[in-house]
Amino acid sequence: MMHGFRELLSTKFKLQTPPPGCIECTGFAVVVGLSVDYALHLTHCIQEGASVGLQSRELRMRYGLTAIGGTIVAASVTTMACGLCMLWGLTSFVFKFGILIIITIVYSFLYTFGLFVSLMLLVGPQDQVGPSGSREGRLESDNIIQKTQSIWI
Repeated sequence: MMHGFRELLSTKFKLQTPPPGCIECTGFAVVVGLSVDYALHLTHCIQEGASVGLQSRELRMRYGLTAIGGTIVAASVTTMACGLCMLWGLTSFVFKFGILIIITIVYSFLYTFGLFVSLMLLVGPQDQVGPSGSREGRLESDNIIQKTQSIWI
C-alpha cells in the first residue's frame, strides 16, 4: 500500500520520495490509532446511552460527554505531556515522534469535541435503531436547520 501511495505521489506531483522505512510506517500506525481513538470512545458511550433508555441525540450526547468526556480530556493532556517530554530527546527520531504525537492529539481532540460532537447532534442516532439499521424516528431537513441554528447561534 505504501509503495502505491509513493508511486501516486511521484507520478501525480512529480515528487521523488524514498520509500518509507520502519520509522515512517511506525509513525503512520500511531497517527491512525491516535486520531480515531477519542471519537470511538465517545461513540461507544453515545450508543450506550440508548441501552439506558435515552432516546434523543441531545440526551445521548450529554450522557456520552458526562461518562467519558473527562477521561478523554485527561488522556489527551497526559499524551501531550508525554509528547512534550520527547522534545528533549537526544535523537532526531524521538524529537520528531514527539512533535507527531502532539500534533495528532491536538487535531484529534479538536475534531472529536468540535466536528464530531456537532455532527452527532445533527445527524446522530435517535430513537430506536432496529436490527436492520432502519430508524423509527427520522429527522426532517427543516429540523436540521433549526438545530444547527440553535447550536451555533
